[in-house]
Amino acid sequence: MYSEEDITFGNADGIPYIVIDNVFNEDEVKRIQEEFVRLKPALLPPELTQGAKTVTNGYVKKNKAVFLSDVYNNPDVSDIYKLSRRIFNPIMVDLYMSKDPMWRLFRYPLDTHYLVSYYEEDDSYEKHKDLATATLLYWQNQEPLQFEGGDLVLEEDTVIPYKSNRCVIFPSFTYHAVTPVKMLDVKTDMPGRCVLSIFFNISSY
Repeated sequence: MYSEEDITFGNADGIPYIVIDNVFNEDEVKRIQEEFVRLKPALLPPELTQGAKTVTNGYVKKNKAVFLSDVYNNPDVSDIYKLSRRIFNPIMVDLYMSKDPMWRLFRYPLDTHYLVSYYEEDDSYEKHKDLATATLLYWQNQEPLQFEGGDLVLEEDTVIPYKSNRCVIFPSFTYHAVTPVKMLDVKTDMPGRCVLSIFFNISSY
C-alpha cells in the first residue's frame, strides 16, 4: 500500500485533485492485471456504458468499458473491487481532509459505481464532466509499456501524465479529458491503457 510520500495534492484552475502513485504492491498489480484480461471479452462500446454525449448527441469517448455490477452478482469476488476500497481507509481520508475539507465527503455513506475501461489505438475521451460527486481514476498497463499518450487533462490545461499504478481523485464536476492513445509494438494480450473509474455519490442517510 502506498505511503504519504506517494501522494501529491494539486489544483486545476482552483479545483483540488489528488494524485497517488504506487497504489498497489507487485502482487496486487498482477492480480488486477489478470482481472482486466478476464474482463476484456465483456467490454462494451460507449452507447452501452452510459458514455458522456456531445450537444449533437454523439459520444465523446472512444474506448470500451463495462460496469463491474454488470459482470458480478457479488462484487467481493473481484480483486479490483476489494483492493480499490483500501484507498479510502480512515487514515488516508484524514490525510486528504487535512489538505482540503471537501474530501470530508469520504466520511459520508457513499453509493459507488465501478467502471473498467480499455483504450487502444486512437482511443480517447473528449472534455466532459461526470454525473457523480467525486471521481477516482486508476491506471494500469501490461509491461512493457506499449503505447504513448493516454494522459489526463483537467479543466483547461492541467496535465496529469499517464503512469501505471497511479490514481487521480477529483470532484466529478471537473472538466476532464484523455489524450489519444497511440500504440507502439504490441507484445502482450492486452497492450493498451487499462482504467478503473470509481464514481462516488453521497447516499441518503
